[in-house]
Amino acid sequence: MSSRDPTKLSPNTPYKLSTTATSSGGGHRSSLSANPTTPQSRFSTSGFSSPGGSSLHQVDEPLIFELGTRFFRAGFSNESAPRCKIGITPEMYGRVGLKGRGGTRMNRRTGEAAGPRIRNTGIEEWELWTNDLRLKDLGVVEDLMERVLREAYNKYLLIESKSKRLLIILPPVFPLAIQNTLSHLLFLHFQPPTITYLSSPVLSCLAAGLRSALIVDIGWQETTITPVYELRPLTSYIKFSSRGSKSLVEVFGQLLWNTIKHPGDDESWWRIFNWSEVEDLLSRFGWCKSSADAREAARQRARVAFGLPVEPAEVEEFNEDGEKIRKTSADIRAQKRREVIGDAKLEVEFKTLLIEEKNTKMQLPFEAMSVAAEYAFFLPSWTKVQSFKGEEGGGYIPVPAVEELMEGCQGRAEYEDESEYTLPYLVFLALLHCPVDVRATCIPRIVITGGAANMPGLKSRILGDLKELVEERGGWELVKTRNKKGDDRQRELVEKKPKKVEVEMLQSEKDDLRIKHAKIGGVAPGTIRGVETMGPWIGGSILSGARIKGTVEVEREKFMSTHRA
Repeated sequence: MSSRDPTKLSPNTPYKLSTTATSSGGGHRSSLSANPTTPQSRFSTSGFSSPGGSSLHQVDEPLIFELGTRFFRAGFSNESAPRCKIGITPEMYGRVGLKGRGGTRMNRRTGEAAGPRIRNTGIEEWELWTNDLRLKDLGVVEDLMERVLREAYNKYLLIESKSKRLLIILPPVFPLAIQNTLSHLLFLHFQPPTITYLSSPVLSCLAAGLRSALIVDIGWQETTITPVYELRPLTSYIKFSSRGSKSLVEVFGQLLWNTIKHPGDDESWWRIFNWSEVEDLLSRFGWCKSSADAREAARQRARVAFGLPVEPAEVEEFNEDGEKIRKTSADIRAQKRREVIGDAKLEVEFKTLLIEEKNTKMQLPFEAMSVAAEYAFFLPSWTKVQSFKGEEGGGYIPVPAVEELMEGCQGRAEYEDESEYTLPYLVFLALLHCPVDVRATCIPRIVITGGAANMPGLKSRILGDLKELVEERGGWELVKTRNKKGDDRQRELVEKKPKKVEVEMLQSEKDDLRIKHAKIGGVAPGTIRGVETMGPWIGGSILSGARIKGTVEVEREKFMSTHRA
C-alpha cells in the first residue's frame, strides 16, 4: 500500500485539505469533502492533444480524401483546408533513394547521360491514374496509392487509421477498376469501418453556397461540365472534353520547342524539356486574353489570311450623325492595359540536356504567354500549333492560309466530337440540352473550378464568349429554321406593324422584374453570371459537419466478403 494514495489512507492518518486550489485551467476550487478530488485537466481541447484527453478529432468525424489524377489531398472534417497535398513524382516509382526508373536518357549529339529515361509522352510518371487503363498497370497504381496513403497517415494526419471512417471525393467519371483497387487497398491495409464516395461537382456546388449550378471542372485530363440541380448531378446531361490542363501544358511545350528547334528536326518536345519546368513556367506567367482583345486579334488574323491590310489598333468610331464616339473610362483602361502588356518582355531559361546546349535562354513578350490558352481552349481543334515566332501582322498565333480555313471549316459540324468544340461552345451546348427549369436555374450560377481555372482571365473569357455566343445565336431554341428568306420577310412585316405601346409595356415589365430581383438580392432571369467556389474538398468538409449518411457507403465486412464496391 502506498502512503501517497489518499483514497487508501487510514481514518487516523492526518491529512490536510487546502480550501482553495487554483489551477491554470481557470480557477478550479476543490471541494471540502472527506476524499480529495482530482483537479481538472490543464490542457485545452485541440486536435493535437494526447490520446487520453478529449479531442476535436476523436468524435465520430470522418477523414476527407480527395483523389485526383496528379494530386492527393487529405485532412480532417470541419477544417478550412486539407492537412496535406501530395503530388505524384517520378521518384515514387522506384525504390527509396533511387532517382527515376528505366535507365537513363542519352544526349543525341554528345552521347552523355541526360537523366532518367521517359517513356510514351513523358507525363505518365507524373500521373496516378488515367481514364484509359489499357496501358496502365493496376498493380503499380495500387503501390503508388499505398505509398501516398502511408505518407499521409504517418507524416501529416498522425492518427490511427482503424478508428476513422473515410469520405473520399472522386471526379464525376471515375474508372470502376481504380475505385475497386482503392477500396481493396484501404480495407486491407488501413481497415477503416466505412468508406463514403462523393461526387466532386456536388461538393463544388455546396462550397459555393448553392444548391443548383452548372459546374465547369477544368481538370488535368479532361473538362467535365455537370449540371447540378438541388444537390443532385444530372448525369444524362454531362458534357466531356479532352481539353484540360494536360493539353494546355502540351501546347505550351510544343510552342517552345517549335521556336528553338532546327528545320527538319522531328524530335518530340517532351524529350527535350522537362514537364515540371514547362508546367511551372505556365503556372507562374500564363494568362488569358479578354473577349474583346481576342475578338480583335481574330479579326486581324482573318484580314491577313484574305490578303487585306491590317487596321491600326485605334480606330475612330462615328455614330449615325457623324459625331465621334467618345471612349469610356473602361475603354481607356483596356487600351492602357494592352499597351503595357505589349511592351513587357520575359526571360525564359530551360534545361535542354538532349541537345547541344545545356541551358537554352529565350526572350519572349508577355503577350506570348496567353497563346497557349488560345490554342488549348478557344481555337478550333484543327488549328495547327506552330511557334512563338509571330509573322508580321499575325501576332503570336499563326495565320492560316485561306485554303486551310475553308478546308477546316467545311463539313466538320456533322462529324465533330465534343472534344473538338471550343470550351465556351461546349458550355453553351450543356445549357442548351438541359430542361428549361434546370437551364433557368443554372444560367446565373456557372461555377468554373479545377486546376487551370486559376489562370488569370480564363473565367471571365469563358463567360464573355458565352454571352456573345448566346447573343449571336438569338436565344436558347433547340431547333432553328433554315428558311432564311422567310425569316427576313417575317421580321420585315413585324417591324412595319406599329406596336410601340406593347413594346414599351413589355420593356417596363422587364424593368420591374429586374428591379424586383435587385431588391431581394437576386439576379434577373437569363443573366449569365459566374460564381466563385472554395473547391470540392471544402464542400466535403462542410458536408461532413452536417452528419448526413452518404447514399454510396461501403462497409468493410461487406466489401471483404464480396470484393466489390
